[in-house]
Amino acid sequence: MTMDEKENNIYKCDLQTLNEEEGPLSYDVIVLGKTGAKSKATSEIIVNNTGIKIDIISPLFGEIIKGEATVSAEVKDLNKNVESVELLVGDLIVPMNLENSKYVTKLDTSKLADGVYSLFIKAISNEDKAIYSFTDILIDNGTVKVQGVVKHNSTDFELNGKPYYYSGWNIYKFPFAEDMKLSIPEKSVSWTNSGEKVEIIMPKDTTFTYKQYLDISMMEAKKNGLDVVRTWGFNSDVNQTYSFYNKDESGVWEFNEDQFKRFDEIMDSASKFGVRVIVVFENYWDAYGGIQATTNYLGLDNKLKFYTDPSAKQLFKDYIANFVKRTNTVNGIKYETDPTLFAWELMNEPRIDYKHRGDNNYPDSYYNGELLKEWTKEMAGYVKSLDSSHMVSLGSEGHGQMVDGKPYVYDKEGYGNDPVGNVMSIDEIDFVTFHPYFNEDWLKYNIPHAKELIQQIVKESQKYKKPIVMEGWGQKKKFGLKDFKGVESGNIDEDSNWTKLRDAWNKIMLAEFRRAGGNGTMIWQFSTFGRIDQDFDVTTLMPAEQVVEDKNLVDILNKESQLLMNLNKVKYNDILLQQKGYAAEAEYYGWITSKDGNFKPEETIKVKDITYAMKKMNVNVPAIKAVNQNESITRAELAEMIFKDLKMIKVEKPTEKDERGIVIEDMRFNDLSKVTTNQVDAIQAMYTAGMFENTLQFRVEEKVTRIELAKLLTAIYDYIYYYGAEPDDGKEPVSNIENIENTTVDTEEKAEDVENTKVDTEEKTGSIEKSVSDTETETETETKLPKTGSIGYGDIILIGVILVGVGVVLFKRKELYK
Repeated sequence: MTMDEKENNIYKCDLQTLNEEEGPLSYDVIVLGKTGAKSKATSEIIVNNTGIKIDIISPLFGEIIKGEATVSAEVKDLNKNVESVELLVGDLIVPMNLENSKYVTKLDTSKLADGVYSLFIKAISNEDKAIYSFTDILIDNGTVKVQGVVKHNSTDFELNGKPYYYSGWNIYKFPFAEDMKLSIPEKSVSWTNSGEKVEIIMPKDTTFTYKQYLDISMMEAKKNGLDVVRTWGFNSDVNQTYSFYNKDESGVWEFNEDQFKRFDEIMDSASKFGVRVIVVFENYWDAYGGIQATTNYLGLDNKLKFYTDPSAKQLFKDYIANFVKRTNTVNGIKYETDPTLFAWELMNEPRIDYKHRGDNNYPDSYYNGELLKEWTKEMAGYVKSLDSSHMVSLGSEGHGQMVDGKPYVYDKEGYGNDPVGNVMSIDEIDFVTFHPYFNEDWLKYNIPHAKELIQQIVKESQKYKKPIVMEGWGQKKKFGLKDFKGVESGNIDEDSNWTKLRDAWNKIMLAEFRRAGGNGTMIWQFSTFGRIDQDFDVTTLMPAEQVVEDKNLVDILNKESQLLMNLNKVKYNDILLQQKGYAAEAEYYGWITSKDGNFKPEETIKVKDITYAMKKMNVNVPAIKAVNQNESITRAELAEMIFKDLKMIKVEKPTEKDERGIVIEDMRFNDLSKVTTNQVDAIQAMYTAGMFENTLQFRVEEKVTRIELAKLLTAIYDYIYYYGAEPDDGKEPVSNIENIENTTVDTEEKAEDVENTKVDTEEKTGSIEKSVSDTETETETETKLPKTGSIGYGDIILIGVILVGVGVVLFKRKELYK
């Protein structure tokens, strides 16, 4: 839309908002100079044509509720448009009644499982328009608070005698955060159970205390299925406000009790929200002091002497003892008995790096694992002498692990070429860690290499009877990502597909780790209030544009958590299936369903019936033949067998029942006996592109049964995020990601069709004005943006040139393999 100059550089145009959605509306102001230079500014207004505004009074954001809780909201109705108001939380819809100028209802929290919920207030106008507001709360009727200490038993974590798997996150900022006050209005966003996007504005000067920051951060993580947090229990930079050390007048270090009290707040908050904590004692890197600050303080000429100098080792032990033997000043619980503590960790990414030797000619024992193993044994043993209840980890990146005949990253970092066997295999270390950042400029792994690393290091940890945690992972935004063929994309600013590629990478890596036998994963980093680490963070509360950008990845994390929870219910049968794996994989892809369509992983099926059904369908599963035909196996176990070695053989659709009355459909996969021609085209396209081998090549006109497709899904599910698409013209298959319009992250998620919205510039009415000042060269323009405010009845004041007609560009997401 072009704006006309009225006077004194004031530009105006007309815009009507009656057809716009209620809520925040962003707009761009663009000024073109005479030389072609361009200046752009973005701002936002609130469209409020209904005159309805909702302010939630109780419960407050981050509040913990139980029993019967009062929910109240002030609903401003300037135009007398409100028809009804209701509360939406979980699957409940509860009417709200007007009482003393407020809408009120009672929420019976016993009708909902304990956990974190977005609580939505929905006002419906007499024109059938819906206006929302939301707040996030925790329902706790006694099951949320952390109970029981997690232990390690061979290759498993255990909690109260049951397997324990987890999704978690890193956030190093917890001990160093401050009270936060919004300098500008901030938009936050959430989604209802039905998928409706709800946006709210947090006003300027909204304040979050340190305690509120912790509680809301814990709550948002827990809401998205994250149960364990890893954070820094160190800061040896005595010049920083939040150092764990002070120095006296003579320069001698002493413990900073105020900082340890801040950590007490972290532990107390985590316990309330059912989160466990990994406490990291020290840092190899210089951020927050690290071992460099310690060796500088002690007058040592090289940071690597932290591992050998007696004074450095004693100072470290003193620090450990002060932490481990501490009693929490908030809740009175001793750290050494607190179930909130998941593990003590010796150091963030410890190494004895050949590159950091300086002028010292250290012996090979420094780099091949001997010295680091000796130091680890001493320090981990010391922690266990103080606390026999909790686990101890090293915090290793896992560098040096052999992959395809070459060391992962570098083999002179103190581990040799076997980080598990050379160092982490010792009895004093309870679980193995590794930190894969596959698109770093010093690595640049493609997906096959990444999968091989995961398989190799998991196999090594199981060899030594230890659980393994993928303790820090993610993709750096300023670097590209390699696809299956090794072709590298641009970075996030250069390639519009970058975020989709990142999400696909993460889905693939998490699934590979889970299937290989991994026990826990921890993303780097998960933030609630904007970016902390700009290169990696995902965020869930604000700013809204970042929340929207990260929603797909957050959904993946949530789904992973649900899968891992199922592993506590369905124990994988190691003897039957010959290797560690995850029965919940069957649910993930929807392979096995009962007759009513609900997944029943523990439901048993007689092996002889399975064998008979497979024979009737001309399908060969060798693993079935190896099992005693008189035994019964679960649906989950059957899915794993199919996952391993289902042979692709052309089959005709089976009869509904055989002569014994056995329903063959139930022995296959319920309800989805065929796929569409377009899906066959996608399979054909992937086959033609050479992305998998030794699988049946289908002709376009063929229909494929679900049991045939199962093999393809297991072989190529990694690839469909890149190459699976419905052909544009229904004829030509698509095999190049640049041509893809449709994608899916979760093969069980129903697709949403979204139409691009366009604004008809010819129908805009109202007044728009803006002051524009061109420079003398007219190559730059300085603009001042209006503050966020409420606009009603279609009248909007904008500044500069408004880009209208582009609308919100969305892409359709179609489900390929449902």
